[in-house]
Amino acid sequence: PQLYVAGAELRAWLELPVEQLRRELSEAGVELGEPREEPCHGTGAFSEGLEPWEVALVELVSQHGSEKWGEVADKLRAKDVGGPEGGCTPAAMESAWKRLAPIVKDKLEHQPEMPCGHTCNTCPTRHDCQLHDAVDKVRDIEDLVG
Repeated sequence: PQLYVAGAELRAWLELPVEQLRRELSEAGVELGEPREEPCHGTGAFSEGLEPWEVALVELVSQHGSEKWGEVADKLRAKDVGGPEGGCTPAAMESAWKRLAPIVKDKLEHQPEMPCGHTCNTCPTRHDCQLHDAVDKVRDIEDLVG
């Protein structure tokens, strides 16, 4: 996509740091609200029907990916929001993610606008978000056979 600011194309604007993009737009007279500190992929986007610890797990996977389950388990314990039966072990985190990933993938595919008002393409934290990669890594037997 192209972006024109003050009549000139702003090249590679999707790759600019958020602060620089905000500065360019502000200098061109665009009124901007305050930046969000909380990631768009946090509690509001995926909370419906999930336990608080599951919402926290989705947020942690969005930030840390789906490969460092020990780190995710440690961070979930630190949030003090509970956890799966049997505790926050790396194996339990991976198992819970395999169960939650299809739900998250469905929301990513069918919810064009998140509760924060952003889409995935306009999300200010999209450069940090690992949800798309994480949901695509989860495969079941039908994916492997088909």
